[in-house]
Amino acid sequence: MNIILGFTDAGEACCGTGAYGVSGLCNLLEVCPDPSTYVFWDFAHPTEKAYRLVVKSILQTQGINVSNSSASLQN
Repeated sequence: MNIILGFTDAGEACCGTGAYGVSGLCNLLEVCPDPSTYVFWDFAHPTEKAYRLVVKSILQTQGINVSNSSASLQN
């Protein structure tokens, strides 16, 4: 199992049906045990952790120091 940036699954969605969770139907009764280890929540939307990494990266490229920002951006 490869772990990159804390993600253990980039090939399947946390919530979805069909191959790779890409059918677009999310059954909230059957979601992954830990969404923070997945890149995608469903067939099209990143998880909260993935979004946080994207936002942090954008802010850093704009020269905004995020190391002392709110705890929500540091995760």
